[in-house]
Amino acid sequence: MSTKTTDYGRTRTSPAEGAPVAGLDDASAPELNARLHELYTSGKTQVAEWRGGLQEGIRGHPVRSLLIAGALGAVVGLLLARRS
Repeated sequence: MSTKTTDYGRTRTSPAEGAPVAGLDDASAPELNARLHELYTSGKTQVAEWRGGLQEGIRGHPVRSLLIAGALGAVVGLLLARRS
């Protein structure tokens, strides 16, 4: 194990490089890899669908989109102005 000191003076230990992860054996690694790849692909597809829907909504209602963006900008501006 290696020990590192963080910026806040705390020490943290990390397992040695290449050390096995607790509860994970060599047989389940390919299954985990396949599952992670499936989740990544699914998430990428879902983001692409949401992005297409967002673009269609903006093109279909440009004035509403501008008003929403302006309102969000005003709210963020007010919140940041209060902090200062």
